[in-house]
Amino acid sequence: MSLTDLMSSSKAVKDLKIKIKRLAEKNFDYCFICGKCTGGCTSISYFRLEPHKVVNMAKLGLVNELLTSDVLWVCTQCHKCAERCPQKVSPYDLIMLLRREAFKSGLKRPTPILLGVRNILKNGFILDEQTVFSRDLDEFNRETLSLPGIPKPSEKFLKKLSDFLGLGEGK
Repeated sequence: MSLTDLMSSSKAVKDLKIKIKRLAEKNFDYCFICGKCTGGCTSISYFRLEPHKVVNMAKLGLVNELLTSDVLWVCTQCHKCAERCPQKVSPYDLIMLLRREAFKSGLKRPTPILLGVRNILKNGFILDEQTVFSRDLDEFNRETLSLPGIPKPSEKFLKKLSDFLGLGEGK
């Protein structure tokens, strides 16, 4: 779906636009859509909307469309857009802000991120414990290498993370 399609099919959400402005440390209105951020984007081949268009949509108040699109989740967080911007507007900061908002409101929770959260809740790390193999194909894990066990996250941390993500008890 193109930017034109998104713009013509929805109405601006003033409340979200105001919230984005209030939460943001930078003023996204300074963006004059030069495209330098998009020119340096490392994941441009995955973006359906270029970073400068993400900023423009937020400026226009089309935040709902951004919150429900996949574009927020393909950013590689390389910060090139922020480095290249002549106005010191950072599409990266906006994308991270929108990700947090989407996650908090339960609008978008991509499976890989949820798997990472599940592992954090289970063992405190994004990845599960790994079994490794030597050149002779001997199998090793933490126990066979006499390494200490990995400490589990505290209950306080798990509660705060669950509350922040809106997962609640037993999810």
